[in-house]
Amino acid sequence: MRRKFKNVLVTGGAGYIGSLLVDFLLRSGFKVTVLDSLLFGGNSLIPFFSQKNFELIKADIRDISDVKRSVRNKDLIIHLAAIVGFPACRKYPELSQDINVNGTENIINSIKGTIPILFASTGSVYGEVKQKIITEDAKLDPISEYGAQKKEAEEAVSKNKKFIIY
Repeated sequence: MRRKFKNVLVTGGAGYIGSLLVDFLLRSGFKVTVLDSLLFGGNSLIPFFSQKNFELIKADIRDISDVKRSVRNKDLIIHLAAIVGFPACRKYPELSQDINVNGTENIINSIKGTIPILFASTGSVYGEVKQKIITEDAKLDPISEYGAQKKEAEEAVSKNKKFIIY
């Protein structure tokens, strides 16, 4: 069986979830490129450098030329790069807006609907939740900078022709 997605770009691949995902993708036979600024370190990627199907692009999603270079020849983008959580976004509001929203827009503008994107969002986009079960139809009502930024990023991602927000 021929795999539809062979070359995967993982933004924020040096993060906790990213590095676990990179390991899984490599073990599953994918060619994996990580785009990460290594702002918070990159030790989690060290085990992958010996693997022929791994590539690191030390770059920043806030730089459109870095993003355009990174998305070339990719079949799928898994977008994890973000400043995560309310405390970090409150501490670094300009940086988090620039990465979480503007960086996401750079990716969407670079792929112009030609490459599917999987976007990692957050329950924070729903704000204060009163019901036990949240569906895709639930109202987005963030109450923090982080939730508002991820909501704005979701809106950008939804402009791509092929996307999944999870």
